[in-house]
Amino acid sequence: MTILTSVCVAIWTWLSLSSLGVGQSLPTVDLGYQVQRASSFNSTGQFYNFSNIRYAQPPIGELRWAPPVSPTGRNTTTNDGTSFGPICPQAIPGWIIIAEEFVASYVLGTTDEFNYTSALEAANKFNATYSPSSGTSEDCLFLDIFVPKSIFDSSAKRKRSGGAPVLVWVYGGGYTEGSKVANGSPAGIIKASQANETEGVIVVAMNYRLGAFGWLSGPTFSTNGTQNLGLYDQRLALEWVQEHIGKFGGDPNRVTVIGESAGGGSIFHQITAFAGQKPVPFQQAVLQSAAWLPTPSGFQQELVYQEFLGRLNVSTLEEARQLPSEVLQEANYAQIAAASYGTFVCK
Repeated sequence: MTILTSVCVAIWTWLSLSSLGVGQSLPTVDLGYQVQRASSFNSTGQFYNFSNIRYAQPPIGELRWAPPVSPTGRNTTTNDGTSFGPICPQAIPGWIIIAEEFVASYVLGTTDEFNYTSALEAANKFNATYSPSSGTSEDCLFLDIFVPKSIFDSSAKRKRSGGAPVLVWVYGGGYTEGSKVANGSPAGIIKASQANETEGVIVVAMNYRLGAFGWLSGPTFSTNGTQNLGLYDQRLALEWVQEHIGKFGGDPNRVTVIGESAGGGSIFHQITAFAGQKPVPFQQAVLQSAAWLPTPSGFQQELVYQEFLGRLNVSTLEEARQLPSEVLQEANYAQIAAASYGTFVCK
């Protein structure tokens, strides 16, 4: 995880906890499989934060490298969203360290002083050190909902269909890093949506699996695993919104998804998924700097997969499923950290 992401998560966690009211005074929503209590109330922006709502079962054990599964049964304990880590396992290429230093020197007009050797040493040190955030967990398929109080209060009185518009955020991060909290509070979006006495908007942010946990592929992998799991996670979260957002005052027929970089690329794939033969679980989309990778050859995908197994010292996906999460996270980190920059690199 980058330093900026860590800071954002820490600040957002502090803000959520510091604004908690008396638990019993915060509203609850019955989702069927569990009761969700608002984690906090922003008195300045006048909105509730329903944090860390589970939208899928923990993707561990036999559910590693398998499509996400909706929660089942009934959890009788009210969830207030404060007891779960919000971050899926993260990793970034080491060359980002070099790029950040070069960009900083470029902005300052000191590129003649840029020391590539020193930056490379910093990158190599970064590659060799795996230090996950305290909130990192494979059990990360949760989403947050931010609801203006006026919308939530009116939903309890509404006797007809309809509701407020919904904005669903899909984060970027090269498909290897990012989280639902990394971009901070949506207070500004909510405030702008209520300008000129308009009804406002509900904001939803989801987590989805990253790196080797969400994007492994290849001929051998696909015999016992599912490719593009990050997209399947996003899809299930969007279907969850269709099923449950009305309970928070939202209109499932007025859903807009928005994402940048890998988030924008993901939305593009959601629109074109299943060859357009299945309905898309949203009505509008905003793609910002949409990014996706050209499909590599089956040979290249196989190389990446076999390298991952080699780092784990196993030969099959079934063996990998039995390993401790920490071992898998370290292998994921090491492989992505060592990724090459490509053809063009500063030297």
